[in-house]
Amino acid sequence: MKKETLEIIKDKNRIFDLKNDIAFKTVFLSKEGKGLLCEILSELLKIDYNYVYENIEILNGNVPSLDINRVKSQTDIICLVENNQFIVEMNNRYYEKSIYKNGYYLFSNYVDKATNENEYGKYLNTYLINIDNFDVIKKNEFIYTFSILEDRYKNILYKNIKIININLDYLKKINYTKYSKLEKLFKIFVETDMKKLKDLMDNKNIERVIRFMGKLKSHKDYMIEYDYEAFKASEYDDIKKEYEREYKEKLDKFKENLEEKFKENLEERLEEKLEERFEEKLAEKLEEKLEDQVTKMKQNNISNEIISNITGLSLDDIEKIKK
Repeated sequence: MKKETLEIIKDKNRIFDLKNDIAFKTVFLSKEGKGLLCEILSELLKIDYNYVYENIEILNGNVPSLDINRVKSQTDIICLVENNQFIVEMNNRYYEKSIYKNGYYLFSNYVDKATNENEYGKYLNTYLINIDNFDVIKKNEFIYTFSILEDRYKNILYKNIKIININLDYLKKINYTKYSKLEKLFKIFVETDMKKLKDLMDNKNIERVIRFMGKLKSHKDYMIEYDYEAFKASEYDDIKKEYEREYKEKLDKFKENLEEKFKENLEERLEEKLEERFEEKLAEKLEEKLEDQVTKMKQNNISNEIISNITGLSLDDIEKIKK
């Protein structure tokens, strides 16, 4: 859990970090995020926005596998706009394997479409769009575009395959007032303070996403999925304050009634007792809250495996909790 995540949960003036994998998918696989996704694709590829919006088909992120023994991989977003196929990945951290993983997503989808007799030639152009929270080749540019070239003569082998990397790190280093139209669309990825995002509210697609992300903070089910450890920490603080208020008066009154000879060791003994009681009460309250959230997730048809990954509970424990 990051300290920043806990601050976001507690501060009503901040929205969730769109670079978070759960937040990214929640927004761009929703109707509220459709407009911004279409506007990003339109600006990146110089395609008419209305044409993209009217023709886009947003799919789940399952990546086909050529190996029947291999479990299907999961990319963030796959969408189609007639003869254009887009694979959109949010890469919050750099690690070398992510480059190969994203390449696998690209070519698996490309080969799948090209070898399917019913689909052959339908999806002529395939784009892998990486939204990176780092500078992948460290040239301090906002956008990098990659193609498959012949080494010596630099001829493009597959003209219908493109890889586009967006460098969010670049946006953190320049003044907001100097942003281009495309750069402004990505400002929401690098800023969580709603006050600093006000200058973008004239864009209806961005406004819709900001308001949607603000509403998500009122849903505890989503907060648990977004960052369970941060959510638990925020609940811990609330329970601790409630407990301290409840027992402070009792502690003060008890001190006043004790004889002088016991006062020297009183503080230490009381602290130990209160700590034990506090841990017991905290465990009980957190367990109750966790069971309540598991029940809600079950009612929303979230699978036991996903619930187990989010909460850390075993499948047996989850089975015992009724809807």
